[in-house]
Amino acid sequence: MSTSHGAGRLMSRHEARNILSLIAEQKLLEQRNIIHSIRSVKYLDEAASAYKDIDEVMAKSF
Repeated sequence: MSTSHGAGRLMSRHEARNILSLIAEQKLLEQRNIIHSIRSVKYLDEAASAYKDIDEVMAKSF
């Protein structure tokens, strides 16, 4: 099973790098004990906040 490429994105990569806070995203992951590689703004395009909730995406894909 798969969904369309990009269907889970909440914001574009450019938008994510310009809007999201590096410190806030790092804290969010660390509070959840998630090991991550978000060490600079250039990686914010893959931050969790740049994506929609996976359960919502999957529910709409059927």
